[in-house]
Amino acid sequence: MPGKYNRPKWYRFITQLYIRIKDDEVTALGAQMTYFLVLSFFPFLIFLISILSYTSLSSEVFLDQLMQFVPQNTGSAVLNVIQETVASNSGIVFSFSMLTTLFAASKGIKAIMKALDKAYDQTGSRPWWHTQLIALAFTLVLAVMILLALFLLIFGQLLISLILDSLDASAAFNVLWRLLSILLALTVMILSLALMYKYLPQLTLKMKRVMPGALFAAVGWSAISLAFSVYVNNFGNYSKIYGSLGGIIALLIWIYLSSLIILIGGEINATVDYLAEGAVNPKYEDFELKLPWSRK
Repeated sequence: MPGKYNRPKWYRFITQLYIRIKDDEVTALGAQMTYFLVLSFFPFLIFLISILSYTSLSSEVFLDQLMQFVPQNTGSAVLNVIQETVASNSGIVFSFSMLTTLFAASKGIKAIMKALDKAYDQTGSRPWWHTQLIALAFTLVLAVMILLALFLLIFGQLLISLILDSLDASAAFNVLWRLLSILLALTVMILSLALMYKYLPQLTLKMKRVMPGALFAAVGWSAISLAFSVYVNNFGNYSKIYGSLGGIIALLIWIYLSSLIILIGGEINATVDYLAEGAVNPKYEDFELKLPWSRK
């Protein structure tokens, strides 16, 4: 193999990831994906609340957990839309409309499928019914995992509280529960993303090949959401510029950032898969990475 292809693995990984992100137009693709995710965001929340109506948990508990990841004015806008939608539907009609809501919620999954296919250079197309079935199935899986995590958060909190009370260590409850809840949320997020990266593209992938992107997306999304929430709540007052639309604009930006994180995670997995196969493509290997400290 030519000497120029015997570069360090980290160098090959960074250069190939950079080229893939650039060639696949991740920023533009993220904007397209944001459009479909926005269309599916509220239907998915309504679908989850519909399911919650058949359980012992209240929708307020779920929405309170969700609002921890978004800015305050965005959370208020989301709550208003959800409350108006739920209030305008009777129980029977709302139950029958769950299927339609599920179809609408699956639009975001179909957009992610197309983006991941592009990351892996998959040019073929699946039949419409096949794509729709996968999108519906994964939407259901995602809903179940979110509800399972919610149940574990609620009942886990009660269980740990009882254990610590019996040990007379209630003072440590807040710290311990905070750590465990963060760990649980990250675990569910990593598993959900790993399943998405493994089963949504049009090729067979091993679980270990999709874990790097899942880890990056989970940690990156959590960090971006927290940083953006702090920025909007303390510095970026969108209401002064957009008025009553400020919360919605902040929501759009948050979903766009989330889309970029998901897409970059897919590109990381595609790069890992490419390097693991030992392939050599001059398009990637001949690229010279221009670092700020590199000599001209």
